[in-house]
Amino acid sequence: MTRRLSLAPWTYGFIVALAMWVVTSAYSGIDSAGATLSGALAFGAFSVVVGTGQMFVVASGPGNIDLSVPSVLTLAAYVSITVMQGSDGMLLPGLLAALAVGAVAGAANFLAIVALRLPPIIATLAWSFVFQSLAFNLGGQATLKPPAGLSRFTLMNLGGVQFMPIAVMVLTLVAMVVLKTHGLGPAIAGHRPERTGGAARRHQRRPGAVDCLYAVRHGGSARRLPACRLQRRGSTQHG
Repeated sequence: MTRRLSLAPWTYGFIVALAMWVVTSAYSGIDSAGATLSGALAFGAFSVVVGTGQMFVVASGPGNIDLSVPSVLTLAAYVSITVMQGSDGMLLPGLLAALAVGAVAGAANFLAIVALRLPPIIATLAWSFVFQSLAFNLGGQATLKPPAGLSRFTLMNLGGVQFMPIAVMVLTLVAMVVLKTHGLGPAIAGHRPERTGGAARRHQRRPGAVDCLYAVRHGGSARRLPACRLQRRGSTQHG
C-alpha cells in the first residue's frame, strides 16, 4: 500500500519561499544568491514579529483580528525615537516606550470590542485611524535621528547573516515554547467552538481574560522592533 505524503500546513510557505529564492537567484545570477537571502531575512524579520503577535490574536477566538498594526507600528516608532533623542543612554527607555504604546493600543482595542460590542475588524480599524492621526501629529515634518547604538545593532552580522533576523528567530522559538509549556496554548484552544472555555477553565483563566491577554500581548510583540524598522528604512534611503 502506498503511503500518502502528508505535510504540515506551515511547510508550504517555506516551499514557496525557497522556490522564489531559487528563481530570483537564477534570474539575477548565482552570485546574488547570498545577498538575496540575507536581504530577505533582514526585511522578513519585521513581518515575523508582527505575524507572531497576530497569531495570538487570531487563534484566541473566531473573528479576532487586529487591523491597527501598521498605524501603531508607526506611532510606536516615533514615540520610541523621540524618547531616545539620539542618545545611547536612552535606548532602554525608548524601547520600553514602544512596548507601552503597543500594550495600550492592545488594551484599547479590547475595550472597544467588549464595551462597545463592535466586531474586532471594525474596532481595530477605527482605532487605527486614531493611532495614525497621533503618529502624523507627533512626527510632522521632523527628521528623527536614532542613537548610534541602535544603528550599529541593525548592521551587526553573525557569519554573514544580520543579527536582527537571528534575534527574531530566537524570539519565535521562545513564543513556541511558551505556548507549549506555559498553558497558554490550551487556553487559546479553549476558545474553539467545540471546546468553548474548557482549556481556559482548566488554567483558571476566564475567556474574556484570555482575549485581553492576547490583545495586549499582540500590541507589545508587534511593536518590539519599530525603532529598528525606522532605522533600517533610514539606512536604506541614505546608505
